[in-house]
Amino acid sequence: MFGLFRRRRADPRPPSSLRGEIWVVQGERLGEKWGLEDGEVVIGRGLDRPRAINFSETAKFVSSEHARFWKDERGYWVEDIGSKNGTFLNRHLLKEKTLLVEGDEVEIGNVMFRVYIVPKEQTASEERFSGEIEVVRGARKGEKFSLDQGDLLVGRELEGNGVISLPDDETLVSTEHAVFRKVRGTYTIRDLGSTNGTGVNGEKKVSARLSDGDEVTIGNVIFRVRLTQSAPR
Repeated sequence: MFGLFRRRRADPRPPSSLRGEIWVVQGERLGEKWGLEDGEVVIGRGLDRPRAINFSETAKFVSSEHARFWKDERGYWVEDIGSKNGTFLNRHLLKEKTLLVEGDEVEIGNVMFRVYIVPKEQTASEERFSGEIEVVRGARKGEKFSLDQGDLLVGRELEGNGVISLPDDETLVSTEHAVFRKVRGTYTIRDLGSTNGTGVNGEKKVSARLSDGDEVTIGNVIFRVRLTQSAPR
C-alpha cells in the first residue's frame, strides 16, 4: 500500500500507556494540535459536533465530512469518510481505515497533519533536527540564520530580535512579509499577506512545510534551507 515509503514500526507498548496527538504542519490552522485520547476527531467544514476540526470554505479540497481519527484497544486510526478528493497517508491514497504510527503524515485537501504517539508521561517528541537558512541571492547574500531560536520574521526595515531586516530598496518585500517557524520539529514558512507573495521552489505558497535544500523566495532574495540531524532518536 505504501510503496517505497518506509514507515516507522508500531510502538510495541500497549495503547493504554501511550498518548496520541495530531498537529497541523502545513496549510490552514498551521501549528494547532489536538489530542486523540477523548474520542473520535472528525475533520471537515462547517461541522456542528463535539471534537470536530473545522476548516474554512476556502480550504481547498476539504469535504464537509472528510476524515476521522480515533483510538481503540489496538491503537490510533485514520479513515476517509467518503470525501470527494480523498485522504492521503504518507502521500498515498487511503483506501481503508489504517492503524497509525509515530511520524505518519495525513493530507486532507491542502492541509497536512503529523501524528505523534508517545508514552503518556512524555510530551510529544520533536525530531532532533537543527535548521538554518542561508541567503543565496539578493540583499544580505551569504548570511545565515538559525531556525531553532523561535519565529524568524522577514520584512523591510524591521527592528528587534527574531527578524531578518531587508533594505528599503527591496521594493518587492512587504514590511512584514513572511515568517519562518519551527512547529514540533517541522520547519515551515508562512506568508503574512504580503503584496507580492512568497515562493517555495518556484511556486507561490501561503504556507508550506520545508525540507532540506528548499529555496524560499521573498522579493528578489532567495533563502536556502539547511536541515541536519543532530542526534539519533
